[in-house]
Amino acid sequence: MTYHPLFSISASAVTMIAEISALIERYAIRMEQADSLRLRKANRVKTIQGSLAIEGNTLSEAQITAIIERCFWGNCIRCFSICQ
Repeated sequence: MTYHPLFSISASAVTMIAEISALIERYAIRMEQADSLRLRKANRVKTIQGSLAIEGNTLSEAQITAIIERCFWGNCIRCFSICQ
């Protein structure tokens, strides 16, 4: 007795499956890039904090993040040296 599936795979179904697979892969790549950028930013803040601590400065990670974000959006008033 041979098995006969209740459906058949058409060319359009294969095309749709390939398109869905490609979209899922693109989404996964974007998520990895976002995670990478977030990790890079966190490491940058920790590096700056470590450097400042060596010099005796007591800025917290939150304060450093706020300074960097203000500089990024062009609202630099007192952080000119960091923005360069």
